[in-house]
Amino acid sequence: MRTGNIQPRGPSRSLVDNIHRVFNTLTGIFHTRIELIAIELEEEKKNILGLLLMVGLALIFTVFGVVSLLIFILLSVSPEHRLIISGGASAVFLVIALFFVIFIKQKTAGSRILSETRKQLSEDLNCLKRDDE
Repeated sequence: MRTGNIQPRGPSRSLVDNIHRVFNTLTGIFHTRIELIAIELEEEKKNILGLLLMVGLALIFTVFGVVSLLIFILLSVSPEHRLIISGGASAVFLVIALFFVIFIKQKTAGSRILSETRKQLSEDLNCLKRDDE
C-alpha cells in the first residue's frame, strides 16, 4: 500500500488542471500589464521632467531678453512716446501669451498617459469577450 502523493484521476483532475492553467495565464497577463504600466510611467516621468526643465530655462531667458529689450526701447525713445511704446509692448506680449496658451492646449489635447497600457488592456478585454461568445 502506497501512502505518497495520490493524484486524483478523472474529471476532477482535469478541472483542477484547467483552473490552474487559467489562474497561471491570468497571473501572467496581470504581471505583464503591471510591468508595462511601470515602464510607461518611468518614460513619461523622464519626458515630463525634461520638458519642464527646458520650458523653465526657455522662460527664464525669454523674460530676461524681453525685459532688457523693453528697457532699451523705452530709454531710446523720447519721454513723450514712452507711454505709447509701453502700451504697445504690453499688447504684443498679451497676444504672444494667448498664442502660446492655444498652442499648449492643442498640444496636450491628444496626449493620453499610458496609451500603450490602455491599448493592451482593451485588446485583452476583446479577447476575453470573444472567448465568452
